[in-house]
Amino acid sequence: MTTFDIIDIIKDYFKLSLGDVSAEGLKDEDGVTEQLISIKHILNETDLKNFNSYLCKINKKAQILRISGYGNDPVQPGTLHGNTFEISVRNLTETQAKKILLWCQNNKYFSFINYYDSQRFGTPESIHNTHLIGKAIVNNNWKRAYSEFVKSGDANQITINPNAAKLDNTQYQKLMTENINPQKISFFISSYNSYRWNQKVSDTLSKCEGSFFFNFDIIGKLAIFNKNGFTCPNSVSISAYEYDKESGLVKKKIKTRSLIVTTTIIASKTSGDELNKGKFKIILSFFLPMGSYATMAIKQLFCTIFNT
Repeated sequence: MTTFDIIDIIKDYFKLSLGDVSAEGLKDEDGVTEQLISIKHILNETDLKNFNSYLCKINKKAQILRISGYGNDPVQPGTLHGNTFEISVRNLTETQAKKILLWCQNNKYFSFINYYDSQRFGTPESIHNTHLIGKAIVNNNWKRAYSEFVKSGDANQITINPNAAKLDNTQYQKLMTENINPQKISFFISSYNSYRWNQKVSDTLSKCEGSFFFNFDIIGKLAIFNKNGFTCPNSVSISAYEYDKESGLVKKKIKTRSLIVTTTIIASKTSGDELNKGKFKIILSFFLPMGSYATMAIKQLFCTIFNT
C-alpha cells in the first residue's frame, strides 16, 4: 500500500477528515516500510487491535504497529531527514556477489546522480503516467487529466459518470478535485516536475566530459558518469508548479534539487539465495536524504561496479 492508500483507510475507519491525518513523506507500495503517521484522534490498544483486524478482513497488507506518543502538533510533509535502507540483492552468481562485496569494502563513499526513479511516475501494477496527469493539470486540461487518471487504473475511487464524454473542462476538474485527495493532486503535479527535472539534469550532464547515456527501465535514457570523479553543478533548478488546494489553482515556483548524493554503502557477506536455487545474495544497507531513491542508487552502483 502507498501512503495515500493507508491515509485514506485510516481517515474513513476513524471517521476523520483528510486534514486530520498526515505523514512526513511518501512510501511506495513495492517494499516493506515503516512510517510515522499522526491523526487527530486519541487511540488506545483496543483501537489498534480492531483496526488491524479490519485491515486483515479487507485483505490489506498494512498494520498500525504501535502508538508512538501524543502531542499538540501533527507530523508535517517535508520534515523528514531521510530514510535508512536494507536491500537484498538476489539471483547473483557467486562471482557477481563477491565483486559487489569487494567494491563496497574498498570504496567508503559512493556518489550517484540524484534522478527520480520509476516509483515517482506510477505503481508497479499500473502504467507509469502520473507525470502526464500532472502535465495536463498544469495545462488546465482536466479532460486529459481525467483520461490519463483512468488509464492508470487508480480511478476506482471515482464513480464513473456514464455521461462523462459530455462534460466540459470545468466539470472534469470538479469530478477530480472533489473525489481525489488534494495531496494526490499535488503528487501528480510533483511527478511532472520530477520528469522535467530529470530531463534538465540529463541534458546538463550530457554536455560534461565523461558522461554517457544509460537506458533505465520505464524512465528511459538518462546521462550518468562512468567514474566517481567528475565535474558538474551542485544542484539544478527548474521552473516548476504547485497545487494550491485552497484555491484549486496551479502556481509557478522554482524547484532546486541536489544533483549529486553521496552515501556509504555497507555490504554484508555473501550467502546462498534461498529464493533462487544455486544463486547468491548480498544485503546492502545505507542512508539517503529525503527524496532520494534507493533503487536509483543501486542501479548506478551496478553501472559503476560492472562497467555497464
